[in-house]
Amino acid sequence: MGDPLAAPRRTVLIVDDTEYVRRSFGILLRWHGAFDVVGEAASAAEALALAAALHPEIVLLDRWVADGDSLAVVPALRALAPPPQVVLISAASDDAARREAVRLGVALCLDKTTPPEDICAALAQLPPA
Repeated sequence: MGDPLAAPRRTVLIVDDTEYVRRSFGILLRWHGAFDVVGEAASAAEALALAAALHPEIVLLDRWVADGDSLAVVPALRALAPPPQVVLISAASDDAARREAVRLGVALCLDKTTPPEDICAALAQLPPA
């Protein structure tokens, strides 16, 4: 991986209703070296509370979380100061949901089937919030 000392590490909040998925993404992002995972959440409500308290640069947000459709929390996440970059990640390909996500301010939509190195590269290329 790249030299983690060459650039500041990006902070990430991982939101997924499945614990092993959250942990797996955490391991992946820490291994990459360009990210610090500052928190994990299982629901949209928990994600909003943690994002407000921790101020992550990136929120990696599963499409469906413990309390329902995660798109409902995107406007509140984007209204935080400073606003995090929200990245929607989903196991299902849904073009209508992706269009709605972009309309709501999601910076990037990814599939969970995306190769791990491509997920890391995509997150690393996000502009600062």
